[in-house]
Amino acid sequence: TTSYNAVSGMAFTFEGIVGQSYTVEYSDVIPPNWMTLTNFTYTAPITITDPATLPTQRVYRTVSP
Repeated sequence: TTSYNAVSGMAFTFEGIVGQSYTVEYSDVIPPNWMTLTNFTYTAPITITDPATLPTQRVYRTVSP
């Protein structure tokens, strides 16, 4: 699930493997220049929020070692 609010920013819900570590990355350009938004260990569905003022284009990805 993905949503955008001008006050709170971009939010999306993530589901993964319990106990697995993940990094959420973003890029404001294509081709991507990935920057870390957050790191976490999955325990249950989680909502990630990017409170930054968004540019006209931003892409996200979630990676796991």
